[in-house]
Amino acid sequence: AAQEVYGEIWFEAGAMQGQFLHYADENVPLLAFHGDISIPEKWRSAQRLAAWWLKYRKPVHIYYYGDLDPKGLLIPQSAWADVYTWAFGHY
Repeated sequence: AAQEVYGEIWFEAGAMQGQFLHYADENVPLLAFHGDISIPEKWRSAQRLAAWWLKYRKPVHIYYYGDLDPKGLLIPQSAWADVYTWAFGHY
C-alpha cells in the first residue's frame, strides 16, 4: 500500500456514526463501540489490524472519540489492551 500508516476511527457512541460517515474518507474503517465494545468485536478488530500489519509492516493508528468522563476515558484503554495483545502480542 502506498499509504504510510493504516488508520481507523473508533468511537464510543453509535449516534456519532453519521458524523463520521460524512467527514471521514470512505476508505477509513469506522467502529462504533456503543458503550463498551464486545469481546467478539475486539477479536475481529485485532484480526483486521494484525492482517494489515503483517501484509504491509507499517504503523497502525487508531483515532478514538469518546466522552471526557471517567468511563469515557476507561473504555478505549480497556479495549486497546485486549486488541493490542491479540493482534500484536506475539510479534
